Parts: sequence; structure tokens; C-alpha cells
Amino acid sequence: MNNLKRYTTYIINIVDISALIISFFLAFFIRFSLIVKIKSVEIERYYYILLLAIVAYFLVNIFSIYKKDDFLQSDIFKDFIDCLKTTALVFGVIVIVINFAKIGPVYSRLFEVVYLIAFFVIDFILRTIAKRTLISNYQSSNVGEKLIVFGSKEDVIKAYANINSGNDWRYRVVGLVFSDIDEKGNKYEDTKVVSNIDDIENDLEATRFDYDSVLLVSNSNVDNKKWLEWFQDNGKVVHISIGEYNLSDSFRKVDNVASDPVITYRLISPMSLRQRFIKRLLGIVLSLLLLPLFLVLTILVKLFTSLESPGKILIPRTRVGRNNICFQQYHFRVYRTDCDERIKQGKSPYTFIGRILRALHMDGAPMLINVLGGNMSYIGPKAPNLSKYLSMSAMEKNILSVNPGIIGYWSCSKDESATKRQEKEYIENWSIFKDISIFSIATLRFISNRALRIDGETHIAEEIKFCNDILEKRKPMEYAGEYQNKANIFYLIIKRLFDIVSSALAIIIFFIPMAIVALLVFLEDGGTPFYGHERIGQNGKRIKIWKFRSMRLDAGNLEDWLTPEQIEQYRKEFKITDDPRITKIGNFIRKTSIDELPQLFNILSGTLSVVGPRPIVEEETLQYGEDIAKFLSVKPGLTGYWQAYARNNVGYEDGKRQEMELYYVDNCSLALDIKILFKTVISVLKRDGAG
Repeated sequence: MNNLKRYTTYIINIVDISALIISFFLAFFIRFSLIVKIKSVEIERYYYILLLAIVAYFLVNIFSIYKKDDFLQSDIFKDFIDCLKTTALVFGVIVIVINFAKIGPVYSRLFEVVYLIAFFVIDFILRTIAKRTLISNYQSSNVGEKLIVFGSKEDVIKAYANINSGNDWRYRVVGLVFSDIDEKGNKYEDTKVVSNIDDIENDLEATRFDYDSVLLVSNSNVDNKKWLEWFQDNGKVVHISIGEYNLSDSFRKVDNVASDPVITYRLISPMSLRQRFIKRLLGIVLSLLLLPLFLVLTILVKLFTSLESPGKILIPRTRVGRNNICFQQYHFRVYRTDCDERIKQGKSPYTFIGRILRALHMDGAPMLINVLGGNMSYIGPKAPNLSKYLSMSAMEKNILSVNPGIIGYWSCSKDESATKRQEKEYIENWSIFKDISIFSIATLRFISNRALRIDGETHIAEEIKFCNDILEKRKPMEYAGEYQNKANIFYLIIKRLFDIVSSALAIIIFFIPMAIVALLVFLEDGGTPFYGHERIGQNGKRIKIWKFRSMRLDAGNLEDWLTPEQIEQYRKEFKITDDPRITKIGNFIRKTSIDELPQLFNILSGTLSVVGPRPIVEEETLQYGEDIAKFLSVKPGLTGYWQAYARNNVGYEDGKRQEMELYYVDNCSLALDIKILFKTVISVLKRDGAG
């Protein structure tokens, strides 16, 4: 906040608080002296109303009711509206608190009404007096800073006109000095030209001319450094006008880069840190309150979507957010996975629940995740996709200096130019009441069935592509040969029942430890604690295996972390000895096999078994050659014959791992499974082959 705005704010606050106090005693006098004589009324309790009014005023003032720095330039109608807003908001808070605390009957309704009306009238009068009388008297008194403007005639006249326009009431110009022409003794309007550049030292020092400071207007013909030192030697404050580019539409701010003073230009005035903090805090609080409803909605959407069109229900869309940084914006999937084919056949691509979500504008509910994550706000500018962003104007890009919103002016109007102006004004003069106003307009449009809903071609194409990707990932891997596993049906039924019961019990038992591990993984580098890796399951089905993330977030950049020898080892064995990408907590959970606990959910869902060959990636299938059909004939497992008896000590290179995995396929039975389970526990406790 600059000094002018700060001082103006002080004046308004003093005026408003004075109006609250004066109107309180006036209302008290009218109610209890003129209308009904006070008898046994507890006078003290009414002082709580005054205290509440002052607290409510400062509370409302935090959210920037109005633009305070334009107070001096506002007309009488603007002052009237500002007083009306202040009165409504302050007394709105008072009424809410009184009714919420259920103490309304204690206070006189007539007193409250008289207090409200009196405050509005007195506040309006005091503001008018402050602006028309106090400030003008301040400028003409000896209290105001008396200023000399020094520079070329053209620059001095411009500066003089700007100061006298009333933009800055702190200064009163008492003299002018032209550096390029001698007009000493003349007057410009009501102000005397007190000297010229040759006589200034004698005219100001010898005559002891009464002034407090000097404004040196930028001029290449004047040695500002020389005059700065001379005026300072005479005990005067020196202001130096900084030469600027002619950017009248830009917001500018004097700042520092390191120790260098600079002028920072922006196309819009940025939202203050205080405002961003309040807006972010409100977003988090509202998101936490809505989170239970969102979780219930997500369960319902997952249930109905799975019955009609199984697959992922959350669609991540790449959008450009605050400070032009890309993020993933989430929506519910409303299309069927076979939507592309249905559209070609002229059929509806929507699921049943998707049609309802779209009609109610609830398919965007997952953006609550974005709000909690800090990528979005509930109210704000629209987050463009990449192609739209590249075609945006400089002003539109600068509007993205705040988080984009789930709704905003863009969702209430089709006029893009008007929306751009409104969003600029929204950022520069944000208040919670603007957010409430936008939300109210959007709600009314929805209730009246006039809500704007435009699914652009990019939006539709993104959803179709997402659904096509689901179908593509469902396609099993194609491989040569066929193999009919000889395991009997009784063994398979017992094995599946054991998988369900054991995984469910283990999830219950290890839920809290797993939550702690997830938190520790997150705290180490701030990334997601889980890692889903695509593997090849039974009969070539593509499955995703879940683990606790044990590697760094940028572990995929092999060249940044691994030596050429390690890269070669990775290509052969798909594992690396002493992998430098593993985090500290990752090293521990790997050695103890804790990183594989999330695979309990894979077992419960049926993509894994407790015992079986370890699931492999598609590239590893080449290691089995003609035996790949045999290997894929059984369900992969959390542990297996190779895992229990060799772990990481036996690899693909000598063919030993393939031999051990295929041995299990040929000899799988309840007895072998039990033997493997016991051996796994012993290996984990001894950490045999861990790494």
C-alpha cells in the first residue's frame, strides 16, 4: 500500500468509527430519553452493541468494501453508495451475530433501527465534510507539506496541474522554478515562479523562502544529482520524478530488484497478498465443508458408471492457470467408453449418470480437488486450454495472475470484451462480496435455466480421446501360442477365497501403518505417495499394479541419474543395483517390502493373487520367448517362487528367473503356495536379496 492510499484509508476509518460512536449515543438518547424513559434497563449491555459494531466494521474492512484510494475523486453519488454498502454490511454482521447468539430479545428493535439510520446519515455527512473541508484546510494550513516544483517549464506545468487536480492532498505547491526559461516573479495561475536556475541558491537561501520539499521533474538538461545534494544540504526533502514510458494503461509500482530501485509495469493491478490469502483460506474452508458431499457423489458416479460403462471416472484436462502455469483440471467422465463409435452411429454418447451430471452442471465437481490443491478458486477467470492460451491477448494472459475459477464472469455473460473488463476490475478490486455477487448471478441463471454451458470442440475431443484410451488399455497384449493351465477348479476357488479374505483382513490391520507410510513419502518431496505401474496380467490383460512410491519424482529421466553402465543393466534386468533414484524412505520400504502393501487392493480386486509369478512389464515378455503363453496362463502374485527363494539375487540374464517362474506354473498347488508364503515371510525377516 502506498502512502497516499494508507493516509486516505486512515481518514476513512477515523470518519467511519466516529460515525459509529456518535450515532450510537444519538440512537440511545432518542430511544431511551425521548421515546421511552429508561428505567431499569441495563445500560452496560448496550455498549456491547457499540463494541460489536466497531469489530464488525474492521472485519468487513478487511475484505475491501470499496476502492479507498479514489475517495477524493468520487462524486456525491459514489459517496452515497459507499456509505450504503458500509451500513448494510456492518449492520448485517450485527444482526447475524445477535440472532446466532440468540440474544436478539435483549435489545430494543427500535434502538437497532434508529442506530442504523443514524449511522448512515452521520457517516455520509462526516465523509462529505472530511473531503470538502478537512482536506482542503489541511492543504492550505502549515501542516501540509509545502512543495516547490523544479524543472523545465513544460514538465513543471504538467506536474503542477497533476498535484492541483486533487489526486494527492498531502502537498501544497508554494513555488515554481523553470530551468529552461527565466520567468522569475511571474505567476502561473495562483502560484509564483520564485526563481530561475541561475539565482535559485540566492533566492531560496538568502530570503529564507518557506518550503518543506522540492519536486525535481526529470529533465536531461538539469543535473539532478547536483540539485539533490544542494537541497539536502539545506535540510529539505527531495522528490525526484522518474522518467517513464508513455504507458497510460499500465499499472506501475515503485519497487526494488536487489538494491536497485525500479518501476514495475503490469497491465493490471495485481491482487494483494492479503487478498490472495483470504481468498485461498475461504476456498480451503469451503472445500473441506463440501468434501463429504463430494465423496458421496464420487461413489455414486463410480457405481452407476461402472454398471453401464466401466473405466476411470475422473478426466484430467490440461489447462493454463495462475502465472501461465499448466495444471490438470479434473472433471467427471460423462461419456461412455465407446462414445466414438456411438457418435458415428448417431447414438447418444452419454452414460445415464453422465447425462444427469451434465444437466445439473455437476460434472465439474471434481474441480474441488483443484481448489484444495491450489490450482483453482471457486470464483475467477476461465482456465484456457493450450490452443486458446496461445491465441489470447496480452491483457487476457495478465488476467491469469490469479487462480482460474470454477465459475466467473465468463459463466454469466457471452460478451467476451465486457467479460475481460469485468475480470480486470475483479482482480484490481477484489472483495468477498464480488465473489458472492458472481455466485448469486450464476445460481440465478442456473435456476432460470439460462446457465451458459458451451462444450467447445477441444473439450469434447478431450473426453473422446480419454474414452478411446480406456478402450485401448483394455486390449490384452497379443502374444504367440496358447497354453491351457492344468490347475483344477477346486484349487482355483480356494485360492480366490483365500485372496479375498486375506487381503481384506490385511487392509484392515495395516490401514494405519499404510497411512503413516503414505504421509512419510509425501513429506519427503511433496509428491504423490502412490505409484501405479502398468503390467501384463493373466492372459495378457493389461493391469495397473500399485506400490508406495520409492523413487524421486523425476526418476524417469534416466540420463540425469544413471551411469551408462547402470542404464545398460536396467535395459537387461529392468532393475538397478544401488539405484540413486531411490529416496531415503523409499530405500527403507523397499528393503522391508513395505512398498508393495498397496498391492493388497490389487489382490482384493482380482488383478493379483497372493501367490503367483511376479507381474512383468510388456518388454519383459520377450525374456520368456515361446513360453510366454505358459507364463501368462496364471494370475500374477504379490509373491511367488522366484520372489521367495531368490528375490533380486537371480535375474533374466542366465535364464534362472524364467526357469523358476515357469516351474511354479507347471506345479502350482495349495501345498506349493503355502510353502512359498512361509519362505517369503522368512526372506523378508532376514532381508535376503533385499534391495
